Amino acid sequence: MTQLVALLCFTTVAFSSTAFSAEVFYETFRPGDPVVDQKVGSPGSHSYLVGTVGDEGVRDDEFGRAVALPALKAGASLFLSFGQCFSGGLIDELAPLGGNQFIITSARHSETASYGIPAPAGVDIDFTDAFILAMGDGHNAAESVAERTAAIDPFGPNPNAPRKSEPMGHEHTQYFAAGKGATLRPADFTKRGMAVLWAGMPAERDRVQMHLMIDRLVQMGYDRDRVWLLYADGKADISHPVVRDFIAGRDNPIHLLAATRRQLVGLFAQMFSESYGDRPDFVFLYVGDHGGLNRLAVAKHFFDQPDMLIMPNLSIRLPQLRRLYGEGHRF
Repeated sequence: MTQLVALLCFTTVAFSSTAFSAEVFYETFRPGDPVVDQKVGSPGSHSYLVGTVGDEGVRDDEFGRAVALPALKAGASLFLSFGQCFSGGLIDELAPLGGNQFIITSARHSETASYGIPAPAGVDIDFTDAFILAMGDGHNAAESVAERTAAIDPFGPNPNAPRKSEPMGHEHTQYFAAGKGATLRPADFTKRGMAVLWAGMPAERDRVQMHLMIDRLVQMGYDRDRVWLLYADGKADISHPVVRDFIAGRDNPIHLLAATRRQLVGLFAQMFSESYGDRPDFVFLYVGDHGGLNRLAVAKHFFDQPDMLIMPNLSIRLPQLRRLYGEGHRF
């Protein structure tokens, strides 16, 4: 993790001192365009958030209906980043919902996504790393975040992006904004916003990136108990970096839940019910790991080793389990 943090810091310096080209390397969602609209380009197809082992995951239309819509109806603004394969397929379900939305995805509805290729073969940066760099301290406006993410991603179409063996144009960042979505800044909502991070079948790289994401949110000013990590089965040993740094021994730890359809839908139903006393006014949501197309889960290219410090993988490593942290299947 230290090596990746150092790389991110170095890359931040490099890009913060470089003026970005006037050319934009993301693709804007346009209804009816088969390149960016799954309903037209792949009629009848559905993209998925892949859940933990044994879970059906969350289909794009259900995500819109049971996750995004309750938040929008309650007046919350949405800042959504999807890093999984076929992630662009969520936009056609979310765009018609209106409200204040910012959506960025790593790939088109028809494309797979990639983990970074470690040195020396690659520059060890992928869409998620580019997104974290582009987001900075949370004061960059959403449209600027999209522009910078697409410009940095070595798997994207920018010929000047940092890359070694990364195939240029393997994935295309997708962008959509509704209402005031283009101007949303996560750091403006630290008091009453919520952050939700999802990885159903995480690899070691997801562990590192989730830790970086939580750390960045906390640095922005989000209280740890305003952060929900839906990650594998929602149980982890104390040696897991996320547990060690954000849960164990904390008065206000982050919430660790299973990455299942029921947990995600249940969380949003609770937080945006009329009876809930402190409904968030902003949702930061990031999806890592793998995407699905028509129920077929697809791993990212350059797949990393699975995260062995979480359930269910942990039972293989530690037959006699120590104390586990996390709320698991709460809903």
